[in-house]
Amino acid sequence: MQNTATIPAPPETNFLSTSHDTKSGGASQHASSGWSDLWILLGSALYLLISLFRSPSLPVLLSGDQIFFWMDAQRLLRGERIYLDFFQFTPPGTDLIYLGAFHLFGPRLWVPNLIVLVLGSALCWVCFRIARQILPQAQAFFAASLFLVALYGKLLNATHHWFSELAVLSAVSLLMTRTSAARIVSAGALLGIATFFTQTRGPIAAVAFLLFFAWNRYRTQTSWRSCFQQVGLLIAPLLITWLALSSYFIVTLGWRELWYWQITYTLRHQVTGAHSLGLPSPLAWRNLPANIPYLLVYLSLPFAYGFSLWLAWRERSELPRPEEAPRMLLTLTGLVTALEIAQSPSWLRVYCVAAPAILLLAWVLHHTGRWQRSLRGVLWIIVLFLMFHQIRMQRRFLHSRVHTPAGTTVTFETMAEKLNWIGQHTQPGDFFFQAPWPGVYLPLQLKNPIFADSFEANDFTRPEFVTDGIRQLNQKRVEYILWPPRLEQPESPETSAQYHLGPFVDFLHEHYQRVATFPDQDEIWQLKSTAEVPTSQR
Repeated sequence: MQNTATIPAPPETNFLSTSHDTKSGGASQHASSGWSDLWILLGSALYLLISLFRSPSLPVLLSGDQIFFWMDAQRLLRGERIYLDFFQFTPPGTDLIYLGAFHLFGPRLWVPNLIVLVLGSALCWVCFRIARQILPQAQAFFAASLFLVALYGKLLNATHHWFSELAVLSAVSLLMTRTSAARIVSAGALLGIATFFTQTRGPIAAVAFLLFFAWNRYRTQTSWRSCFQQVGLLIAPLLITWLALSSYFIVTLGWRELWYWQITYTLRHQVTGAHSLGLPSPLAWRNLPANIPYLLVYLSLPFAYGFSLWLAWRERSELPRPEEAPRMLLTLTGLVTALEIAQSPSWLRVYCVAAPAILLLAWVLHHTGRWQRSLRGVLWIIVLFLMFHQIRMQRRFLHSRVHTPAGTTVTFETMAEKLNWIGQHTQPGDFFFQAPWPGVYLPLQLKNPIFADSFEANDFTRPEFVTDGIRQLNQKRVEYILWPPRLEQPESPETSAQYHLGPFVDFLHEHYQRVATFPDQDEIWQLKSTAEVPTSQR
């Protein structure tokens, strides 16, 4: 008989084994958990439904970074190629989500809202599942609700950061209870999926998982061999999953093209450095009231992670507690992903990686002794106030109804005026260039005629984008351009060397004439050879 050598699987660690997990008790707990999952999904979906729709047939017109992915999906629907025919520097995962939804339902305005709803409900559910490993069920429900309202409900933005964060948090949830080989492989595959949405998120989260494996080896005194096996079980599926998802683009575009846009261009022109906090308004005393909600989220990260690490250090000589390993996995993941966005911070990026900190803050609250009940009651009042405040403010400012080719929607008064004017002077399928944020392409079913997605008065807009844009506008005889005057000069004297729009401003004034001005000072410029003398100036 031939002897065969087998490599032993790394030992499985069950972090949450308890003496009361009897057969009947386990069945009852499973049924209770199933109902809890259902309630958290229904509750989050209802809150988001009220925020995203005024009625089943009347969606709110959303904004934010997600509009770039809507536009990309429209271009993909027309057969254009990502990275070659239009600009993109993130992996194609988010573009393909919107492309698939538009294929199924058509490029209608309610489709992005539905994606925001489904994504938010999934994130809330995963946060609840994670919180259940370190908190009782009632406190876990509060932690998930706090995440939903304070973070996700503030943004309502299905951008690539949230999709990649959902994959990372799902991987965390898998390994919080057991580190079996199958779970580690599944977690690695989820990190590969995260990398297909945000190129750095999967690898950086993998670093956190590797640190956790090393910490767990130290706490449980297992062998380094089993630790290295866990590393292999995580990294191999990460790479395989990412390669499988990216294979079409690797074959059709080539490694060099993908590497340039996702790595080289991003490092050179998108990573701005940590010279500011990326708050919505400059950090000054006069802006402090408006910045307080954002600063509280910013401060939650160092407080939550610092306290958790300090507690782990203080208890390093004690026997491991059941909740210690799940808490450390959550802490390390949150800390490392926060360090990732610290190289180019903005409040949106901070919000999109703050879920671990919010869940850990709920855990800290649970350990405040006799003050716990009172504090939790106060925080529940704050969460409910924020929920109703967000809905009330939406209805106060988003009240203008607009009929567009992509469906009827409600939006800001200024945006409604733009959509009405542009809709009266264009037809679906026309070329139209919106130099600032590209928010009119989906509602009016217009086409972006140039490679760039938009123009900015900084180094994000490269000189070659400007040159190509002028050439493509000339070739396609684009009649209308939406132009903000702020782009006619650098953002500040210190950044004048990063301003590349001078040739485009000259081109605009030579070949186009201004025919309308909106209350926010955005302007419509019309090609001179087709322009009519405006009868009124808005």
